Amino acid sequence: VIVATFIMFKIISMGFVPNEDQGLIFATINLPSSSSLQDTEEVATKLIRKLTKNTNIETITSVGGYDFLDSGNLKTYASSFFIVLKDWDKRRGKDNSADSIIRSINMLGMGAPNIIVRAFNQPPIRGLSVTAGAEFYIEDKVVGDPHKLQGIVEDLMKRLRTHKEIGITYQTLDTNVLEMGILPDIARAKFYGVDLNGLYNAVQTIYSNNNVNFAYIMQDLVWVILEADYPYRKTIDSIRNVWIHGANNKMIPIASVVKVNTTRDAQIIQRFNDYIASKVVANPAPGYAMGDVLKVVSEEVEKLPKGYDYAWYGTSYQLKKSQQTSSYAFIFSLIMIFLVLAALYELWRLPLVILMGVPFALFGAAVILLLSGNKNDLYFQISLIALLGLSAKNIILLVEFALQHFNAGYNAVDSALYALEVRFRPVVMTSVTFIVGTLPLVFASGAGANAQHSVGFGIIGGILGSVFLATLLTPAYFVLIMKNYKHRVEEE
Repeated sequence: VIVATFIMFKIISMGFVPNEDQGLIFATINLPSSSSLQDTEEVATKLIRKLTKNTNIETITSVGGYDFLDSGNLKTYASSFFIVLKDWDKRRGKDNSADSIIRSINMLGMGAPNIIVRAFNQPPIRGLSVTAGAEFYIEDKVVGDPHKLQGIVEDLMKRLRTHKEIGITYQTLDTNVLEMGILPDIARAKFYGVDLNGLYNAVQTIYSNNNVNFAYIMQDLVWVILEADYPYRKTIDSIRNVWIHGANNKMIPIASVVKVNTTRDAQIIQRFNDYIASKVVANPAPGYAMGDVLKVVSEEVEKLPKGYDYAWYGTSYQLKKSQQTSSYAFIFSLIMIFLVLAALYELWRLPLVILMGVPFALFGAAVILLLSGNKNDLYFQISLIALLGLSAKNIILLVEFALQHFNAGYNAVDSALYALEVRFRPVVMTSVTFIVGTLPLVFASGAGANAQHSVGFGIIGGILGSVFLATLLTPAYFVLIMKNYKHRVEEE
């Protein structure tokens, strides 16, 4: 048990649900914050032309002004892409997989200055998160300054990138967005008798939009929105042409009662648990799993300044919860097996023979998983629960015959050897049959293949460990447990 547990939780990387090649990947581009939507569309068009040269890509759909990674917020300098890949039969091999295509797309952004290109796979469970990486929020619980929060997160990401387990890392908070601020000059507004509410409405109507009410058109309610035509709001200088009522119903130019300044601030401020927060995504480096990332992040976030905290989100949060849940399920399964067998044999000691053989199945599963290079994910842990029953089944076949021979008056050694001689071949035959039936999971391809690999390797390794280790040592366990037990002769 100790060796199997050490291999599964110390040597093998932990994961939640394996990433799958679902035939669809996402990508986003971000230009400098001062870029217009037209500039973004031009860059997106050039990127699409490069992507269409990839023979593994079927179709590409772009959505300008929309950012997947920032909770779907609207940005003139961002664009998102739906990239549909060709069928799995037409792109066999690791070089044509979704992960390989994602790496090639990310490489395109490295040669483009001032353009950030991020491609990412879909999460294995849709709706659980946006990307397949580790996600968490850094919360500002005291200061409330987005600029300082971004700097602290940048320092955290620099420390994370020094670890070999961490690949691409980024945050969603950006306080460097160019903004034009229009603030009322209160003293001048009072001097000219300008109503501040009317002033705000006028500025909003010119440069944004003003929702007036609803209108009933074509049997439907539609918004009535006021806003200036584009030629009258394309530059900040157009505010000189806007007038507002002042004292004695005189028309006052808005430019004389407002202050216009240029600043850089966050276009979108997210909150998590009611605190100002920045979402951080840390993708595992090749050869590492999400569990490795979570371990590194847990160590680094302890170095955050006072007043800042972190919270897991999405798949990362579920992985943290599932680690305890899997342990509870495994322990509960062992207890149920013991109680059922104790009731079956009407003995408290005999079920121990069966349970003592279970760790060898876990050891076999851990060794096969280590050799195959897969991760200790949720599907592998499910296969371990199945192995409890499969390994117990093989041992029960031996114990049942040994107990009958023992109750017939023979000693424990003779009974154990008799059971091994009579039932070893049937145990091997049934195990081989089950292994052959599990091979399709090992050689699966396409959507869901990685989950099938986790289950298949776990079951095959566990059965091999059960047959070649547990089955051969069961007679010794039977002798150890039953040698001092009084014979119980069966009635006719």
